[in-house]
Amino acid sequence: MRQPTPKNYLLLAIVTLLVTGGAMPAAAQRLALELNVGDSRPQQAEQVMTKLRSVLSADYISTPAAIRDMLSSHSWRPGLADADFSNEAFATEINIGSRAFSNGEFSKAQKSLEATLHRARENPLLLVREMKNRQTMLRGLVSLALANKRIYESAASSGAKPSVEAQAAREKRDATMAELIRSYPEQVISYKSFGREAEALFLSVGRELELQGRGSLSIAVHASEPLTVYLNEVKRDIRRPITDLVPGIYRVLLQTSTGEAREYRAEILPKQTTTVVIEWDLDAALTLGSWVGFQFATEGARVAEGDLIATLLRERREVTQVATFRVFANYGHVTVVGAVYLASGEELRHGKVEWDAVDQATPQLMQLVEFLDGGAPIANDNAPKASSRPLATVAAVERQRGQSSHIVGKLLVAGGIATMIGGGVLLAIDEDPNKSGPVQPTYRDTAVPGVVALSAGAVITGVGLWLWLRDDGGASNATAGRRRSLPLVAVGQGQVFLGWRSAF
Repeated sequence: MRQPTPKNYLLLAIVTLLVTGGAMPAAAQRLALELNVGDSRPQQAEQVMTKLRSVLSADYISTPAAIRDMLSSHSWRPGLADADFSNEAFATEINIGSRAFSNGEFSKAQKSLEATLHRARENPLLLVREMKNRQTMLRGLVSLALANKRIYESAASSGAKPSVEAQAAREKRDATMAELIRSYPEQVISYKSFGREAEALFLSVGRELELQGRGSLSIAVHASEPLTVYLNEVKRDIRRPITDLVPGIYRVLLQTSTGEAREYRAEILPKQTTTVVIEWDLDAALTLGSWVGFQFATEGARVAEGDLIATLLRERREVTQVATFRVFANYGHVTVVGAVYLASGEELRHGKVEWDAVDQATPQLMQLVEFLDGGAPIANDNAPKASSRPLATVAAVERQRGQSSHIVGKLLVAGGIATMIGGGVLLAIDEDPNKSGPVQPTYRDTAVPGVVALSAGAVITGVGLWLWLRDDGGASNATAGRRRSLPLVAVGQGQVFLGWRSAF
């Protein structure tokens, strides 16, 4: 059998890096959220949370922008943002814009129709309550697309290079017609109903969209009550994926039997299935605005806090803990209550600090954070008033959390062994060319794939053993460091070393 070449070792190293990079778990992170109860947020909360973020450790995701980005799938808008926006007001405003277009006042029509259609999109419940409102929306989209078309053509006909505004009008022209096609998939814009100009634009944009291909949308809703689902204001059955969708942004509206409604957004990509998972009860309590965290209507509603945290982290395995902070303020006296939860929703510990002077804020918050991270309360009058669970109980919770890692480890071990068996078979059936006499016309050259498969299988098995056997129930972050062990692979000149590194 031929000796592996340096090229073979390079290939082996690349495969090893890919396997270990994909299988090793991501660095653990923690999430810091604000918590409020009732309708109002304490005036001092923003200042306190800013100071708190400055003393949290680097593994906390704590800034509102970063949290909003991480939890963007939970962002929603109310189904009816403006209760004064009536059917009559909508029709009147669309008529004003359409008349401006008919009178050749294209810029006026553009501004008027854009404002009205934006207002309608902010109130999707208005569009599903009355079918005539959807027809009003259709007329508005056609008129706006044509107004933008005229603005662009007027600038282009002058012979000069179109201005930035004219180019923007061209893009808006196509985007408006594309929205119409997405929102009214069964509607054909014909010259009999809307004129030849509208028909030509409809066909032109439609052909461009067809070249992109279609996409699909899968919607999963987890709620404690039945919900009606609308896609771009059309009632849809979500028991199976919604197919044959033109790419672009879609509006997903959910409504309860009592009339409460929320709207989510979903981007459909060509030849792909977009999945939207809606956690109705969690999203009701989650605030992702100027501040981020949980907003509960009453103290009694807080009993669901642990369950909501578990739901929030269900698909975010990189986040291992969530800390919540609640601010109380009364005539200069400030109290901050903090609690730490495991990803399972189990409370690890909680405590509070309080102060009267502003210069006490940072030291007190540092004491609270240190305690929540596992440190002991400092013995002074302003020490955190704290409660924590016994470490034995915490360890049991962490062991329960680690069971999923053990299952993944077992699967990886099984897959690694299967890969090594496959590599052994490839080595066993490898053939060499005749060293004397004529070379056979064909022979099996499977040595290099066999070596790669054996090595990759060994790495996968090693990572699986690490996940399977690691001490998830050992010392927590609050106590002594836990043992760290992991598989090692070294590729040298003419040899491959597989081993295990452990720290005790």
